[in-house]
Amino acid sequence: MDIQQDEIANWLWDLFLRRDALTEYEEPMTALAKACRTQEEFQLIKHSMEQLIALSEAQLVRQILSAVVFIRENILDERPLAIVATAWGEHPDSSQALLQKIKVHFWRNRNIRFFNSVNAYEKKKHQQEFPRFLLIDEFCGTGNTIANRLDHIIKNAKQFGIEPEPHVCILFGMERAKEFLLESGYDVHFCTTLKAGISGHFSGEERQRKLSAMKRLETGLSPEINGTQLPSLGYGKAEALFFVKNENAPNSNFPILWWPLDVDGNDRITITQRAEL
Repeated sequence: MDIQQDEIANWLWDLFLRRDALTEYEEPMTALAKACRTQEEFQLIKHSMEQLIALSEAQLVRQILSAVVFIRENILDERPLAIVATAWGEHPDSSQALLQKIKVHFWRNRNIRFFNSVNAYEKKKHQQEFPRFLLIDEFCGTGNTIANRLDHIIKNAKQFGIEPEPHVCILFGMERAKEFLLESGYDVHFCTTLKAGISGHFSGEERQRKLSAMKRLETGLSPEINGTQLPSLGYGKAEALFFVKNENAPNSNFPILWWPLDVDGNDRITITQRAEL
């Protein structure tokens, strides 16, 4: 059963009256609605767009200021402190952009040093001088990357005979990621914690119906691109509905938001984009 055009138009009219920031996504939202075969699927799209966070630059700056306040009040003291972007290797990363924006707020603090990647920080001389470190990132979907970075840094430090003191500050992160990191024993702060798009709002049989509806919608997407498999429900099944406008979208998002090809291999009109799969 196709969703009627007037029903889609009425939904978007109501949505945009309340959330003007989403009006620029009318075309991809209309495409998602037209892809629905049932009212269950259409209701899921409506719910997802209602929960979608499309962050503006001004909103991002406000969240960065929140992180700065947290660091000053809870992490910073007279001891040396390394603030480290979660980036790894030579590829550019949003955590590096975040580091640069945070850096300007601490220029008076001579006991702080900033490192543009984990690899830059992990050298013996740096860890000896700065055993206390704060790992920062813009978004955390599953917690796995953060845990891996922490495990690497801590193991590396102990090989040098150094007892590190790790801390983590994330601007936005999924609820399950935070739970995972806290249960793993890490000192973690998420400035804003986000619920999973479906599992965070529904339970029992209704949750299963919604998940099945999302997976049916995913059948309209290419199952793989250049050997990379479609991350059903988002990488690690994170069910994220979050991105910063004009920036690289996390792969933790539902693929219907950003996966670039449909099942026939044609380019899709997507709400957000990701530079790499």
